[in-house]
Amino acid sequence: MDLAALFRRHADLEPEEAETLGVPDRDEHRRDMSEEGEAARRAFWDEALAGTDGGDEHDLDLRALRRHARLERHLDRGGWARANPQWALYPYAMLRYRLARRGGDPSEGPDAATRARAAGVPRFLDEHRRALRAEAERGRVAHRSFLESLVAHELPAARDFLAALDPGAGSAVDRHLVFLRDELRPLAPEHAILGAEEYAERLRLTHGLTDSLEALVAEAREALATTREAMLEVARTLPGGASIRDFGSLRTHMVELQRETLPASPGPEAWYRATMGRVMEGLVARGEFAPFDLDRLGMDVYPEGMRDQGAGTNWPAPLLDPRGRGQFVIHPDPGAHPRAWASVLAVHEGVPGHTLQSAGFQRRFAGAAAPFRFLAVADDVAIPRLNFSAMLSIEGWAVYAESLVREAGLHSGVDLLFAHAADALRAVRVIAEIDLHRGALAPAEVEPFVCENAGLASARWELERYQRGPLQAVAYFFGARRIRALRERTEAVEGAGFSAARFHEALLAAGPVRPDDLTVVG
Repeated sequence: MDLAALFRRHADLEPEEAETLGVPDRDEHRRDMSEEGEAARRAFWDEALAGTDGGDEHDLDLRALRRHARLERHLDRGGWARANPQWALYPYAMLRYRLARRGGDPSEGPDAATRARAAGVPRFLDEHRRALRAEAERGRVAHRSFLESLVAHELPAARDFLAALDPGAGSAVDRHLVFLRDELRPLAPEHAILGAEEYAERLRLTHGLTDSLEALVAEAREALATTREAMLEVARTLPGGASIRDFGSLRTHMVELQRETLPASPGPEAWYRATMGRVMEGLVARGEFAPFDLDRLGMDVYPEGMRDQGAGTNWPAPLLDPRGRGQFVIHPDPGAHPRAWASVLAVHEGVPGHTLQSAGFQRRFAGAAAPFRFLAVADDVAIPRLNFSAMLSIEGWAVYAESLVREAGLHSGVDLLFAHAADALRAVRVIAEIDLHRGALAPAEVEPFVCENAGLASARWELERYQRGPLQAVAYFFGARRIRALRERTEAVEGAGFSAARFHEALLAAGPVRPDDLTVVG
């Protein structure tokens, strides 16, 4: 099978994803949401699956292609992705991604290709409504709070952005809002619970996890208990910590700590750069990494219209375009950055987390002809497709990076407490999401369960997260633990000759593949 030719065909079927990967000449193309487009993608995955049977099991791109095909076929049979109203945000997400990448601004006048992309929004949304109506007739409708959030918040923000690029695109969003509110919402169920059987099948297809749901929850509960003890131990060394008797009183203390934000001077960017510089200096000194030139670290601020996404995020380096670099994108307002979580954020989104990871991927794969292992790496691609198969490696790496910093003693005081709290949150999410979908936790119990067990002041988006994109939130915990297990296997084989820096470089050189696909790395 000619994987390079298949990848070019995939780029034609998914041009926005191709652009996120740095494939050239996708400027004026858009995803075809018509019945013909659906049929073409279905035929592609069927052909890919048939053509890869019996192929080289050691070819990681071939293996990734086969897994993507199986997951896509499963989601297609159930109408899961077609019924996902998140597609309505896809043109908006991709256009803002494009403009931010290229430094563009609608007020300065978009280029011709951007105008052409925006002009295609009405047809895109018309075709999307056709798919939503067809799935609604089969009884497949998104849950109520999802639709309400789209109608009240997300699509109105998208409308303003798109209207600045093309008035027709803004009008198309208005029509779509009416459809969601008046036609689809009355049909919407209160919640979207997959059930144990479907959730277990998605776990297998997406992450390769075949243990029972009970065993996976037990693994997370054991880790949570250990992490909570570590949190209590650290908290009792802090000012006022002598009054902390149990986790309930610790949570009260943590809620107060989360009120403090980063100082206005020197500002968030300078603060994060200094933190990442200190962390990487310590890890390099321990032999965990080769020296990393922080001048290669791209930092930018959220464009207008994106600042509701939190304190910061990462935009990965465009894989196939070595001229581009990854960006640690932050909110410009210091008040949007809780001081307690800032060090964890710097490590997770910056270095040695996502930014270092995407730079390593680009160094290795910039000339790749068929990088199927990188499909669904960008969040804006994965979310509407409900395909989180890369997240075990992507988010797993960032959480693993957090653990390296914590174990190296590079956090102390409040930073160390919240580094443990981040670990607790990842375990809590596994328990809450799996128990929700297998019916062991009621929807109304999700937020209090997460807050009480992870020390959060609020967790109002957690229930929504588990229902909108099941399988994404659990990837952090399981990915990090499986990367750690891979490291332990490699250390056992190499013994005294083991090099952590060589291990990390080799792991990044493998790309975003399941850690269990690699016996040892080094």
